[in-house]
Amino acid sequence: MPVITIWVQSSSETSVDERWVEDFNEANDDVQVEYRSMPSDRFANDLMLAMRTDEGPDIFHGPSPAEVVNPGFALPLDDYLSDETRQEFDGYLEGSFDYIIQDSIYALPYKFNGTRLLINRDLFEEAGLGPDSPPQTFSEVEEAAAAITESSGGDAYGFAVPLAWNGVFQNHIEPLAMAVNPNLTRVGLFDRERQEFAMEEFEPILQLYRDLQADGSMFPSVGTLDRDSLRSEFANGQVGMYVGSSLEVGVMNDALETDVDWDAVRLPVPDGMEYQRSSGTVVAGGFVSSQTEDPELAVRVYEEWLSADRTCELVKEGHIIPVLDSLQECVPTDIHGYEQFVPSDDLLDTPDPIAPGNALRISGTPYEEIIAELAVTDTELAPALQELSARYTEAYQEGVQSGELDASDYS
Repeated sequence: MPVITIWVQSSSETSVDERWVEDFNEANDDVQVEYRSMPSDRFANDLMLAMRTDEGPDIFHGPSPAEVVNPGFALPLDDYLSDETRQEFDGYLEGSFDYIIQDSIYALPYKFNGTRLLINRDLFEEAGLGPDSPPQTFSEVEEAAAAITESSGGDAYGFAVPLAWNGVFQNHIEPLAMAVNPNLTRVGLFDRERQEFAMEEFEPILQLYRDLQADGSMFPSVGTLDRDSLRSEFANGQVGMYVGSSLEVGVMNDALETDVDWDAVRLPVPDGMEYQRSSGTVVAGGFVSSQTEDPELAVRVYEEWLSADRTCELVKEGHIIPVLDSLQECVPTDIHGYEQFVPSDDLLDTPDPIAPGNALRISGTPYEEIIAELAVTDTELAPALQELSARYTEAYQEGVQSGELDASDYS
């Protein structure tokens, strides 16, 4: 009997997946699924090594689309998707999504990751601040952070950012810039209207981080703080604010079981600028390997894995925010923090446009390393950011001129 293998990163979704695999295998006598959940800290390396040696799974979930499409590891799905799937995902199989590359569909979407400012309501109240009136601007963030740090007597800090985590740029830093400029993308702040990188827009964010460190209200050792540690410190009541995604709901409620009274609110913006959107990502629900021996069978399993039945269970248990309108009836009302991440007209939640950053051939130090260094040093910001923008824009233009990139995908 054929066996289709699925590899994923360990997450709060694993328990739902394991139930789905058991049900699928009981219901099908012509194919079985072998499911493997792997630690997230080594998943990407193990997966890419396996793919390079033709020993990878039939279906996998984790890396960004560009990381697996560019080296040819992902199967285009256009010739295999059923009519039922096309109807179910209508509106998400064309347009500016990062899993649609050069007009080919490489994945189906399954969740929306929105961005919010997480606040510890308890610490706000102890500092004499109104948690129902959270900071709207960077200067208000500084004032609130200082008040929280002072009132705690050194037991807590007003703000934290996990600079040691490699996803900090796309998930914590760049959304703050994108909140005031809807033309920007993640992965380096590419400006789709100007067709160039605009890393100068990092400046007010980096200045905020420097100011918070200078007055002692930033959680210490910011350069070595990773995401898991930040989450633990917040869950333990030692952090007042941080930028996070809808993934925090499952982490706070299930993984860490925090007793903190926390909330998720609108992102703050630089002083004098207007809030215009909350950036969010329509997340690809995994990929079918280009190396699979039976593409039709693998895609059939993939479609069932991302079917409404399984996805509804993920929604009901609060693991994901649904993309499809048909799943809104599955949205829970009794899970702490969940509703605050559901896309809202008031918060102007919009899916992020496709970004060219991961597809560039970059020479020199990657922007992530330079931004991380600028956040904790006193190097003059403007020249460093201008150099980054120029270098990345040049790489983009070279990619367009060589035909590796299609400018229409990023406009």
